[in-house]
Amino acid sequence: MVASCMTNVGISITELYGILSAKVGREEAKSITNYIDTKIEKHFEDKTRILATKDDIISLQRRMLGIFISLMLAILALYHTILFR
Repeated sequence: MVASCMTNVGISITELYGILSAKVGREEAKSITNYIDTKIEKHFEDKTRILATKDDIISLQRRMLGIFISLMLAILALYHTILFR
């Protein structure tokens, strides 16, 4: 019964608790659902920590623009050196 319900993506922690409490008892069901809830929270917290913010993107764009301008100046300097030997 639990395995068939676990394939359903729409199951809530409360529904899982209800199913588990009938099978393994209230305390064990509470422990299991608390563990699952904690793991889910940690997973999403980790995912949101690595997402780029607007400030991160702006900073990256500025650095990329600086590198681009530096490379263009270096290329122009090389062309100038080669052409006016």
